[in-house]
Amino acid sequence: MKKVALIMGGPGPEHEVSLATGRQMLENLSPDKYAVKPILIGKDGGWRFGESTKKVALPKALTRLQDFDVAVLALHGTFGEDGKVQALLEAIALLYTGSGVLASALAMDKVMAASVFRAHGLRVPESIVITNTDWQLRKSAPKAEWPVIVKPVSGGSSVGVAKVSSTAALVKAADAAFTWDDRVLIQKCIQGREFTCAILERGDDIVALPPTEIIPKSAELFDYASKYTVGASLEITPPKLSSKQIAKLQDLALTAHRVLGCRSYSRTDFMLDAKGFVVLETNTLPGLTETSLLPQAAAAAGLSFPQLLDTLIANALK
Repeated sequence: MKKVALIMGGPGPEHEVSLATGRQMLENLSPDKYAVKPILIGKDGGWRFGESTKKVALPKALTRLQDFDVAVLALHGTFGEDGKVQALLEAIALLYTGSGVLASALAMDKVMAASVFRAHGLRVPESIVITNTDWQLRKSAPKAEWPVIVKPVSGGSSVGVAKVSSTAALVKAADAAFTWDDRVLIQKCIQGREFTCAILERGDDIVALPPTEIIPKSAELFDYASKYTVGASLEITPPKLSSKQIAKLQDLALTAHRVLGCRSYSRTDFMLDAKGFVVLETNTLPGLTETSLLPQAAAAAGLSFPQLLDTLIANALK
């Protein structure tokens, strides 16, 4: 029986989403196969093992982690999906689920990821980057063709993301986004349909799962509430696209996975406009909550949630 460290939480804004992913994983990891210990990284950066509320400092936490066979990462965003935890686990030679240090860091940085995508022929939205230092000095919004999307350069779960259609709204949105990151992306809003497609490695095979179309029911974009409120979005798997379009979408997701150097699994988000698909971003530790998209895609491919988790652990151990 494998000893599994199920790591969740984290100091970033996606702490609660991570806990939801962790709880879902805990409920679906077979007790016949795994001896699982939940490990919580608090917002204060302290580590807590099992049911204990005692905070453990990082050096001691890393020592205790060496008792496990594999770490299952239920982390998202800052300190979980950006390569930092991955680097710590590699330093103690503990195997872990998901992508490695470099791929995680690249995917989390939307500017760097877009540069890699563009270099490999993938379409990405036109955008500019502003730094917090420059913003505080000038406090003036760049000229834009409305609407635009404002988002932190590093982050996930649509935290700090806004769609705006005026200079005043842009200034307000940028101020809010700078609370999460020192760099903010102002991105051309792609008018069209939104899709996502997950990649899953199984043994020596790497497959694109059935894609999903995302239609928020009330919000203008697939924001935090639309993602994590049950029933807030219509999610259609597989989407109403031609077989040729679905194959193209899956091929683009596979390309994004490969050029970033991802491993085990990922999920890439797209917009579809009149010219074709546009890559928005790749998630290296996509959410696995009850409303998350990856489990839906896996189910559409005939893979149950416990089987999905078995696959992720097998990939890590391999």
